[in-house]
Amino acid sequence: MQSTQQLPATGHLPPETASRLITEAKSLLRQATTEPLHDMILKNLVNEVQHHYNSFVTSLQSQVYQLQTHNSHLSGEVNTLGNDICAQRSTVASLQNQIIQLQTHNAYLSNEAAKLEKQTIGQLSEALNKATTPAPPNPQAQYRGSTTRAKNWGAQILLPTTQLNRDTPSLTTLQWQANGMDAALVRRLTELSSDDEQDIDYPAVINTLAQLFVPQEALGLGTTHVLDTHERRYLNELAPDITIQRNTCSADRFNAAAVIDLKGAAGKLGSPTNLGQIFDYLMELVGCQPGRRVFLGMLTDLRDGIIVKYTIGATRGQHRRRSQDSGSYTGHLIQYRKTSLDVALRHLFHELTDETANPPHLPFTPGAGELVHVLQRHSNAVVAVYRHKGVNRIVKAPPKPESVGAISSEIAFLRRLQGPSKPKSIPELVYVHDPPYPALPEFGITPAGQPIHLELFKTPGEFRASLEDILDALRWVHEHGLVHRDVRTDNIVVFRDWTDNPGNPGQSRCRGLLIDFDRATEIGKECHYEGGYISCPMELLENVRNIFTGSSVRSYSGSSADFLRENSIDMDMQGLHGAVEEASGQPESGLSTLLYRPRKAHDYLAFVLLVNTLIFPFALRWYSYNRVVKANSEEHKRLVRLWDGLKQSHAWSGMVSLAESEETDITRWRKWLELIVWL
Repeated sequence: MQSTQQLPATGHLPPETASRLITEAKSLLRQATTEPLHDMILKNLVNEVQHHYNSFVTSLQSQVYQLQTHNSHLSGEVNTLGNDICAQRSTVASLQNQIIQLQTHNAYLSNEAAKLEKQTIGQLSEALNKATTPAPPNPQAQYRGSTTRAKNWGAQILLPTTQLNRDTPSLTTLQWQANGMDAALVRRLTELSSDDEQDIDYPAVINTLAQLFVPQEALGLGTTHVLDTHERRYLNELAPDITIQRNTCSADRFNAAAVIDLKGAAGKLGSPTNLGQIFDYLMELVGCQPGRRVFLGMLTDLRDGIIVKYTIGATRGQHRRRSQDSGSYTGHLIQYRKTSLDVALRHLFHELTDETANPPHLPFTPGAGELVHVLQRHSNAVVAVYRHKGVNRIVKAPPKPESVGAISSEIAFLRRLQGPSKPKSIPELVYVHDPPYPALPEFGITPAGQPIHLELFKTPGEFRASLEDILDALRWVHEHGLVHRDVRTDNIVVFRDWTDNPGNPGQSRCRGLLIDFDRATEIGKECHYEGGYISCPMELLENVRNIFTGSSVRSYSGSSADFLRENSIDMDMQGLHGAVEEASGQPESGLSTLLYRPRKAHDYLAFVLLVNTLIFPFALRWYSYNRVVKANSEEHKRLVRLWDGLKQSHAWSGMVSLAESEETDITRWRKWLELIVWL
């Protein structure tokens, strides 16, 4: 029975196989009666165990071989990755060396630029100090952002009309008003100061300042509100931190009395950048509030304050300006010395009690309704949105008796354009107040909307449809024997119409509305030109040019672009009479004797320029209007380049041809508009 001692080899078999073989062997052995039979059974058992063992070993060897093969493959991959990493490290090291070289070169260039800037400023200062006459207007208008606020301020303070660090008026003239200033409120403001302006509690500051300035209503300056505007770009894309507002309770650049900018106490309050920022705010207000003489701003960290004051003198043909063009206004800039917050607020309060330091009074009567906000302020008209019986309407009135005639004429033209089949792009005349002269008339139209700009439109198709509305309005105007003579972006309003959207019932779409008919006149009637300068007919511009050169008046039959290129004629949005007077050095006898006959084509050509300036607004933005009548000015050259481009462009030349042919079929215009709005 010695062979039975070799059975432990089955321990390497799977448990179920070994158990089965042992059970079978025991059963057979119990049945065996002789020793040979025992040996045979054991021999068969050993053979079967050996067979299973060999199969199991072979399987293990196969798995070992597969694992060795996989391990070899992984080793190869590791070697490849190692080589790649080495190569990448070499590349990174090379790039780091290049970065170091570029940084070194950039530092060298920055150093050289600083030296050149210092040298240039020194030379400029020396030249200005030697100059015996004020610097002339900047010959080239610059765009916002082309120079920093600090540099703008630096250029402004070199002018002889600027005073720096002037002492504030004596404290005896800055006493708190009986119902106004309270020293306790000023102390509360001081407690709200913070090293970082981001940590300032704006609502608390606004509430406290309101308690100081709102009582000025008792002085007859209009309802007063102190508004948090640090996140509202209401001032031509600028957002002063705080606005002291007259007449309306929402941010309104036409009624802003003063602007305040908050700074952290850890910074330098009177830095050129901060002062340049306030100066930019004031210059924007200058353009928005014609007729106002004094403009005020304040810098404060709620511990100290600096007052900046800009006073308008005589203009030189310019209707708006920016800090980049310091010669456009003969204004006086005063930067007062930094004082305690208490003194600075007293000073600001005192300055705002002067009527000339506030927005001009609104000329509207109580019959206009409840004021919502002002849309436009011009020297000859004020336009605002009023709410009457729950409906908003646009109301227009002249600010002075000299402008009554234009408003009365506009009322007459609007009455003439009313009718049951009137397109929605012609205003509905809903309110008229036309008293005997010299009382000021006013009228109201609906619907009220927003000035046109691209952000209002959800799709190019919606923009195109609104432009077609304006073409439909021009057709209606011309069918009634009139020309508009002032088709430009300022005179287009966009409103939401819920009643006429066939493709999407129950949804609104943008509609275009043509407004401002105060410059309209009869088609073909010989008259003097009183329209917008940018809409001025080419034949009239040629005659103006001939007056400048002393040549005789003659007619011209060529295209608009050819006329401009051949005669070097200048255009501007407004102020035609004042520009000619300035350029000629004589009263406006030239224009006052020029006659022309208005045609429908004049409006359509102005429409083409309207579309172009909507899509490409920088083509005619920031003009120095006092220079456009100068044949060699940069403003003139820009305009000539624009018309040349329109005439030569495949997309725009088609629209110019339609305009010159006085095309009224909107479907023909649509082909070109669909192409252009996708540019």
